[in-house]
Order: sequence, then structure tokens, then C-alpha cells
Amino acid sequence: MSARGLIKTVAEIMTDAFRVAMPIYRIASLNIRGDSVIRNIKVIILPDQTRNILGLNVLKKAAPFSFLMDPPAIMLSHYEARGS
Repeated sequence: MSARGLIKTVAEIMTDAFRVAMPIYRIASLNIRGDSVIRNIKVIILPDQTRNILGLNVLKKAAPFSFLMDPPAIMLSHYEARGS
């Protein structure tokens, strides 16, 4: 991410009680699986880049959706409509 898309930096308290500064960026689009684009979203870059997490602002734009537990996955309704 470039500093150009940086909106602000927030201090968040992690589950281990440490406070971590996290930058919030605005990105023009997020391409999911090559067949869906979600536009104009805010993202936080997590420390150590250990996990990919979709925030509520992205999930709201992608709705309706379903979570699968085994194997872990997210199914967006427009994928099923395209036969994927």
C-alpha cells in the first residue's frame, strides 16, 4: 500500500492487551477469485501480515454471503449465480 491511499492511523488494543498502531487505507477495488470486484473500501494492514480478514465494510458490500466452517470459506451469492 502506498502512503497516497492512507486515510489515518488508529491505535488498537490487541487480544494480548498490547496497543498497536494500524494504518487505514482506502483502496479503489478488491478483486475476489477473479470474478468479483468490490469497489471503494477501507482496509487495515495487520501487523506481521499473518491473516487475511475482511472487515464489516467489505462484507456489507458483498452481501448476501454465507460462511462455511469445514473447510473454512466464504460464499458470496453472486458466485453461485455464475455457477462457480
